[in-house]
Amino acid sequence: MDSLKPTYQIINSLAASAGDLVFSDKNLVIGPSANASPKINLSQNCKLTRIYSVVETPQVFAYTPGTLAANTDYGFTITQIIDGVVKNSVIRYTSGATAPGSATVVCDALRTVLAKYVQNNRVEVVGSGSSTVVVTGASGFPLFNMITPVGGTVAETFTTKAPNATAGTALSQSSGVITVTTVAAHNLTTGAIVSISTATGFTFTRDGVATVAAIDKARIHVTGATTFTLIGVVGSGTNSGTIVITVQPSEASGSYAKVLAETAEQGATLAPVSGRQYTKYIFEYANPVSSLNSIARNQTGTHILFVDDLFDSTSPTNFIAFNTGVANLVAGFTVNSGSASTTVNAELLSAPLASN
Repeated sequence: MDSLKPTYQIINSLAASAGDLVFSDKNLVIGPSANASPKINLSQNCKLTRIYSVVETPQVFAYTPGTLAANTDYGFTITQIIDGVVKNSVIRYTSGATAPGSATVVCDALRTVLAKYVQNNRVEVVGSGSSTVVVTGASGFPLFNMITPVGGTVAETFTTKAPNATAGTALSQSSGVITVTTVAAHNLTTGAIVSISTATGFTFTRDGVATVAAIDKARIHVTGATTFTLIGVVGSGTNSGTIVITVQPSEASGSYAKVLAETAEQGATLAPVSGRQYTKYIFEYANPVSSLNSIARNQTGTHILFVDDLFDSTSPTNFIAFNTGVANLVAGFTVNSGSASTTVNAELLSAPLASN
């Protein structure tokens, strides 16, 4: 078994109707001839892994002191992964012989301790608040956890967006495409993650799994100041309930900077475009070949593909068709390649996997 050097490919502009996917004689080739992938054999345990692009949204926690008393410990612990290392930072304040005059006194002391940890690069967060300690993930380090509160309570806080007052407008679907409308400008960015709950008479379906009344952590595509659609989720029914829209924390994935860093020295035909977001596809496959002594063997290969989600477009139609087509080909279903439908024989595929 020979291992081939991984290959890299970037597609900045997708063709319509999954036209970038060409399947012939069990082999898949992606992209136009000037920027095409190697032949990816789909009959030899081809595995697909997809990592969708996501914008950064910081986590937010708040600590609230409880009863103010003398000789009492107050505080919390922050756990965070920084450069691959898990760091635990214990933030503590102990009151003196008399009770603190107010919750702000306690919180000011805790924020001072927290600032020292930040200064010493022990934790990457931003502290704020007055009578509470509000902690927000710093740029580049959005995710963390606040645990083991002492002398008070800890709660994660989420940003919510007020839906349009008309239920059927706040959450609607047309041919399965779900549109969410807010009462005021949502100020969200394509690639943000939201959860929607308390819908009534509405069903969400993602990856073939249907859920009634709610969908958790769905990626969005912004279509207007007060509207966005859900990527990879289809809907049915008519909503009659007052929905709750909650913005979820997330770590950035597929940004221009990250794609450039990964592909700069890897021989990709094209370069990523500044300001764009990219979904990453990893194909692990084996191409059967014959050696010089005619003993059959396989060459295992890995092809890493970055595709612009069409974040600069008002509609992600081309990306949706491409994304669905790739998954269908690897899973052994039918995909529309250009103007012609191509059927992959499922029996040729040993144990295909498609993971999101």
